[in-house]
Amino acid sequence: MVNEGLNNYLVEGQAAFGRHDYAVASQVFEQAASADPRNKVAWKGLGFALTAQHRAEDAVEALTKATQLDQQDADTHYGLALAFQHLGDDTRVIRELETCLALREDHPAARPLLKQTLKRQAEKAQLLGNVEWAERHLRRLFEVDKKCPESYLELVKFYHGQARHAEAIAWFQKLEDLA
Repeated sequence: MVNEGLNNYLVEGQAAFGRHDYAVASQVFEQAASADPRNKVAWKGLGFALTAQHRAEDAVEALTKATQLDQQDADTHYGLALAFQHLGDDTRVIRELETCLALREDHPAARPLLKQTLKRQAEKAQLLGNVEWAERHLRRLFEVDKKCPESYLELVKFYHGQARHAEAIAWFQKLEDLA
């Protein structure tokens, strides 16, 4: 009977989430997590529902419990990245997205978000005058997607802006080779 009740909670929570009724979804997933504290689906559902409600700190707590139950679930790491994004913690966003992609290279949403976050971090570092950090983030951007011309162009612009013309030319040539 407990298993049937738990399954009902999970189905109801997923249905509420699908209707974008995140308040109901979080309540139902919380009931499921209370019914079975070792159920990773309940914790993950709760975390995503809380993130959708902009309750990022609570979402981090729920999603952390889900990762403790299953460290190999790429979607849970992606969910943690979203929650950390709401908290403005780009360092953790990057770490969780890299973990997500290590577990599931073809994750549909993780790579674009990682690229966006790395680019934003590089821009912040440049504004602060931290050239080393800017370069590091741009190189990581390149490593995330070596087939993307944007990452090459970002490095060309960076090196040109730093009057490191030989490196800018080298990256531009690599871009030409890509085409």
